[in-house]
Amino acid sequence: STVSVLYWSLGKMQNVANTGLATFRTGSGADKYFRIAALSAIGAIGVYFWAKDSESMFWSEVAIPIYKRSSFDEEYLHAKFVRLLSRGKGPFDYSTPGTNLAMELFGKKLSHPVMLGAGVDRNGECIFGCLGLGFSGVEIGSITPQKQAGSGMPRVFKFRSDDAIIHRLGNPSRGLAVVAYFLEQYRQWEHRIGHPSHTSLIGANIARNRISSDLIDDARIGVKIMSESADYISVCLPPPRSHGENIIQSKEWLEDVINTCQAARQKLPDEHRKPILLKITADATEADRKTLSSVALQKKIDGLILSGSTVQRPGLISFHYMSKHAGVLSGEPVKDMSLQLISDVYKMTNGKIPIIGSGGISSGRDALAAIEAGATAVQLHTALVSYGPPVVPAIKRQLSLALHDQGYHNVKDAVGVAHKAANS
Repeated sequence: STVSVLYWSLGKMQNVANTGLATFRTGSGADKYFRIAALSAIGAIGVYFWAKDSESMFWSEVAIPIYKRSSFDEEYLHAKFVRLLSRGKGPFDYSTPGTNLAMELFGKKLSHPVMLGAGVDRNGECIFGCLGLGFSGVEIGSITPQKQAGSGMPRVFKFRSDDAIIHRLGNPSRGLAVVAYFLEQYRQWEHRIGHPSHTSLIGANIARNRISSDLIDDARIGVKIMSESADYISVCLPPPRSHGENIIQSKEWLEDVINTCQAARQKLPDEHRKPILLKITADATEADRKTLSSVALQKKIDGLILSGSTVQRPGLISFHYMSKHAGVLSGEPVKDMSLQLISDVYKMTNGKIPIIGSGGISSGRDALAAIEAGATAVQLHTALVSYGPPVVPAIKRQLSLALHDQGYHNVKDAVGVAHKAANS
């Protein structure tokens, strides 16, 4: 186990230290430098094995506290973390999910419903590393057809007291061609090592380029290119610029988006016809929710991602400071808005469309609340930033215990229960 490796490493370090001290007293200068180098090397190995376990105290007691107190640029740290994961040197979740978390979604048999939302692996560079953190699925993106740099710096702001992030990224992306290449490389690697692809879910989130006049054509291109290697395609409906503004331009516009995507899918070989999902933010107005639900049912959309980001600033401790920053808010403060969105859409669709819930989920109780409101699975993003790799196994463990405590035999039994209880 990791603990045993840690104790072994510490023991070796102590032996070398004791020997080194004796050498310092009697040995030559060269011996002293050799001992220092050996001690440093073994210490580094010990720390590496210590950090490799995502549940080790290295993350909860060392790395995360340092991160929360640091003034490093958020994007710089994000880039370093992605690079670490892409090289296979990131932390790994060695825990085993409870059997009551096993589920099936879009034809994949997943060991649990906790997935990583779009925004972490924007270009498909570290899929294996993200799965190694303990997620059952990873959503890549947002991906735009053409490469774009996004908004100017700085564009990401963290707020420790609220466990929240405000960003105005502007969808930085290396473009569909590059992301499709990375995803195909992952699939080839998966095939070489014999990794069962049916046990994880890899999605591609498509957004429009800033220079594009409309989402429709960009979504068509995204479906055409990404369907070969992705397990599902999610189309991101552009968020509103201000509170109260409708996200969905009209019912006809939404129908055009869906029709275009489904027509593009129909032209592909059978094995490349993947589920198409729509993604909408928590700023969806009542009209948005009704239109989305009715059109999704009418067009038989495969699923919905009800995302917990917002242009609003609900119930924030650091409101006066945060209100100075333009952009979308994600994290703990958005939890109630996200739950309400999930609940409303589940009710309006009569539970007939799978929902992936996102927004403010940082514990097993949060995940269960989203599932009982109508989500089939959940996605994390800001919680990973705020609490680090230990949050993933912690949520899975807490969710399994919460299901057991509430008397659910399996996680699927909890989906939409809040509505059944209200109607009984």
